[in-house]
Amino acid sequence: MRDFQNAYPNDGYTEFDRVMACWAINHNGWRKAKKKWRRIGKKRIRRETQKMIKRELEEE
Repeated sequence: MRDFQNAYPNDGYTEFDRVMACWAINHNGWRKAKKKWRRIGKKRIRRETQKMIKRELEEE
């Protein structure tokens, strides 16, 4: 789980940004952003896992 949190980008947004960002409040932008960030995080984890598997296979 911690690996996923590390791979999950939030583009440097803080709690203040979330409260004061009118673009996000007006059209569910945070929901859309979180969905995008979740996809990016999953892709990063998948890519790192594939790299580890490939390295392990090359060592044998």
